Amino acid sequence: TIGPYGRGFSVRFANDYVVSVQFGPKNNCSVKNESEDDVVTLDNLDETVDNAEVSVYDTNGEPVIFNSSGDESHPFTTPEKLVTIMTWAMRRSNDTKN
Repeated sequence: TIGPYGRGFSVRFANDYVVSVQFGPKNNCSVKNESEDDVVTLDNLDETVDNAEVSVYDTNGEPVIFNSSGDESHPFTTPEKLVTIMTWAMRRSNDTKN
């Protein structure tokens, strides 16, 4: 689902894992200190968003804990790291936990 400020997206893979990517002012990302009223558009997206807050949800909709931090979300995720996270989620089997 999209966050409350409409600044993000989620991807559901065939295995029912979901990766949520959020980049609003309430998220741990490069636009964290910007106003909630500032509009992020395709015209200014590249200038505004360098990273995002990412969460992964398993087949039961439960958040997957990131081993490196023990957190349910990965803050300030670069595009390169996002690809790694998405690949990991996509490769989980339906019954795999974490």
